[in-house]
Amino acid sequence: MSDILQTPDGFLWMSSGAGLYRFDGIRFERMDRGVDIAIEGPPVQLFLTRSGDLWVSYLLSERFRVYRGGKLALVPSPPTNGQVVDFAETPDGAIWIAIGQIGQPMLRYAKGRWTRVDPTAGLRKSSYDTLVTGDGALWASYNDALYRLPPRATRFELFLASPRARMRIATDRQGALWLTDKRGSRAITGPGGSLRDALPSNIYPSDAFRRRGKTLFDRDGNLWVARRRDGLERLRAPPGRAPAAAAAWEYRASDSLTSDTTHDIFEDRDGNIWVGTALGLDRFRNANVIVEPGLNKPAAYGDILFAGRDGAIYIGQRDAVYRVVPRGGPVAIVTGINEPEAVCEGPDNAIWIVAADGIVIWRNGDVRRIPPPTEREDGVFDCGLDRSGRLWMGAAGSGLYRWDAGKWHNLPANRAARFSPTQMVRDSAGDLWVLWGKNKVARLAGGPPEVHDVGQHAALGAVRTISPAPRGLWLGYDRGLGRLDDRGLSVADIRQIPALERAMGVLQRGARETWIFGEMGVSRLDTAAIERAFRDPGVILRARSYGFLDGLPDVRARARNRSLVAGGDGRLWASTDAGSVWIDPARLHSNTRPPGVAIGSLTTRKARFLDPVNLTLPAGTAQVSIGFAALALGMPERVQIRYMLEGQDDQWVDPGMRRQAFYTNLGPGDYRFRVIASNEDGVWNREGATLTFSIAPTFVQTTAFKFLLLLAGLAAVVALYRFRMRLLTRSLQARFDIRIQERERIAREIHDTLLQGFQGLVLRFQAIANSLPKGAASRTAIDEALERADAVLVDGRSRILDLRLEPSETDLARALVARASEIVGPDGPRVELTREGAARALHPLIREEVERIAEEALRNALHHAEASRIEILLHWGAQELLLAVRDNGIGMRPSIFDDARRGGHFGLVGMRERAERVGGQLTVTSREGAGTEIALTLPARAAYENYDLSLFGRLRRVWKGRSAP
Repeated sequence: MSDILQTPDGFLWMSSGAGLYRFDGIRFERMDRGVDIAIEGPPVQLFLTRSGDLWVSYLLSERFRVYRGGKLALVPSPPTNGQVVDFAETPDGAIWIAIGQIGQPMLRYAKGRWTRVDPTAGLRKSSYDTLVTGDGALWASYNDALYRLPPRATRFELFLASPRARMRIATDRQGALWLTDKRGSRAITGPGGSLRDALPSNIYPSDAFRRRGKTLFDRDGNLWVARRRDGLERLRAPPGRAPAAAAAWEYRASDSLTSDTTHDIFEDRDGNIWVGTALGLDRFRNANVIVEPGLNKPAAYGDILFAGRDGAIYIGQRDAVYRVVPRGGPVAIVTGINEPEAVCEGPDNAIWIVAADGIVIWRNGDVRRIPPPTEREDGVFDCGLDRSGRLWMGAAGSGLYRWDAGKWHNLPANRAARFSPTQMVRDSAGDLWVLWGKNKVARLAGGPPEVHDVGQHAALGAVRTISPAPRGLWLGYDRGLGRLDDRGLSVADIRQIPALERAMGVLQRGARETWIFGEMGVSRLDTAAIERAFRDPGVILRARSYGFLDGLPDVRARARNRSLVAGGDGRLWASTDAGSVWIDPARLHSNTRPPGVAIGSLTTRKARFLDPVNLTLPAGTAQVSIGFAALALGMPERVQIRYMLEGQDDQWVDPGMRRQAFYTNLGPGDYRFRVIASNEDGVWNREGATLTFSIAPTFVQTTAFKFLLLLAGLAAVVALYRFRMRLLTRSLQARFDIRIQERERIAREIHDTLLQGFQGLVLRFQAIANSLPKGAASRTAIDEALERADAVLVDGRSRILDLRLEPSETDLARALVARASEIVGPDGPRVELTREGAARALHPLIREEVERIAEEALRNALHHAEASRIEILLHWGAQELLLAVRDNGIGMRPSIFDDARRGGHFGLVGMRERAERVGGQLTVTSREGAGTEIALTLPARAAYENYDLSLFGRLRRVWKGRSAP
């Protein structure tokens, strides 16, 4: 990584040998995919103008590109004749570019024109840095000189010269210009670059060779120096105006730096320091958990901690015990001991140190030793002083020891009674409490031990640590927290307070805060909230935990021992298996700035759009992936992010560590994509970022296409309907044809057999009659029988004609009128016929049935209705044929319809049967005293001969039907 900067949206941009990248804290994104690195070389220097344009220089092609509005565009420029080493922008908007090649002038770009300017006036020098101070002056540093271009001037001035000085320049937070050369680092101007208010030369101790790389002042005034091939160092800000005397903090590859070859240093807007090296990118941030560098030999099972009454902290490491006074650092008070096991305060404020090889008593620098108990089998877990001044030691399986009158007195362990003493603490009243055994604690107040069973809640597991509470004792369980006081035992489990998982240290600070050291790290809780959790099992508490990301090297600690203590300066000390650390609650770093939220890209199958705001995507786009970022770079692992595509997502989506959203099967329309996020401390940016995009419809997605589909569907329905009607019509016609053929066959059989035989008999009987004398009684009888036979023959021939259904040339309406006249006679009721529509030829069988139904209806009206007027309606419709016979007679009772068949009245039954036989429907409407109407309805496809099933024919019939008067 050769150069790093941050754009206004919060992305980190960096140039590298693999191309131009931007970084959101989690994901690197290549931004110059269209540039052939093999031809143009890698990007080298980056620069952000006041307008937000990002300039990029490429090594081999010596060309410049500018990223603006999601596109990386080439800027026509003259050759640089060397590698670009720095950029600057003066108040007039001109871009100044420093070239590292010896003897090459600077390039100036203003209003679209390029010029070359040489600050050295032709001297062969190598350029290092260029920057603009607050007064508008442009500064350019070279290997052995420093030049200044005053505001609105046209010529550079030599400000300082020093052979082989390797001058690097940087500004601090007040805008003062600092020079780093072989003499060290010092201020050479006042705030804002003022020459009148130049600061005293506060010098950071340094040498020339190790200050060759970039320099940076962070927001706290510390000076960071990239030492090129010798790692990185940080020099603390000097107090007041005194020269800095503190030694530098150095970081190398051996300290987990990615490489000792460092190129660039950058501070982002959240105060994180980024270092670009030959092998990668490193981040430094203010840690809330401090690993004390002077404590570098942790004990085998974790350091021993003890807080003295004078506010000092005592720390037992592998071979020494250290004392830390308030606001001080660790100082060894006892060395050369082997693995301290316990540290406590004994009589006369002396510090007792129990180790594997003896007991040491330290008091104000004096050290003396006493022998340990000789009969003990287990190590000592803890020691403590009761209110009577007696010293006790808990040795687990070896029981409890008391130092009295220069001797050790033992109370043996009793595992059957669960007596195995370990940790000891003094409460606010001065009484000594002992972790007596599994889920038992005891108070030593001068008399017999006062033992309390605290294992009533089996789900909490075993007690791992105890700590004094203002009114009793805190108990840290495997899976919960308890407090024992004069009111009894109160508990809360890890479901209520997740930070309580395997609590190894509990510490209450004042009345408001309680700290827990457990599997989640060192966590801060509100004491009043814990009280609520004790009272209400439904209360859920969220703690602010400081873990690995905050600098905690390990979450494991020595069980049943003191793992969390407080010093007199307010710092909290925690003992882990990896060593001792401290936290200063008064100086915790928190990020109150809402994170930047950006939508970095939208990608389809065919295109990629960078930094989109409002897009119109091509028709047919169905799949998109949207890249987004929450730009809180300090702890991106703790950032929370939510996104939603309105119209697709019903609620906010939590992607976890993923920074892309994928959508498939999107249809045409307008879409709005939103992203919100919170930083590592839970500060939300609710406004977030928004992307609107629209997808044009393809032809098959347009309304016109859908209308065509509708028409096609309707056409298919019509075609199916026509096909169905054709099948039904053919079926009816086939049935009619079969019936006609059967009637014709019957007519032939009757004619050829019955009538012909009957005619032969008549002729024979006529011959017999002719042989008899006239006037004979037998002849007279035979003649009468022959006349009767002739009448039967005539009637039979008539029936045969009826069976053959010869096409009638008489119009149906006229036939009905004629038949009505015959039935009614001259003295019957008046008959009126109404005809609607154009007459159509009927199928012979249909016509016969229609006439028979009409005849029966006329007879009913004549014989039963006592009507004075009969109306016949004949409607030739496009969809149906309607025949209705109405009278104004006495009507019929409803029961007649049901009793017709049972009472031997077969007229109505016969009419219904005839109607159903030809596919029609017969309806009878009547009320007593209001007349009767008998209506026959036949579908046109069944009634009309040569019925046209074509669409145009049907439309024509419908139109004609609507147009008919």
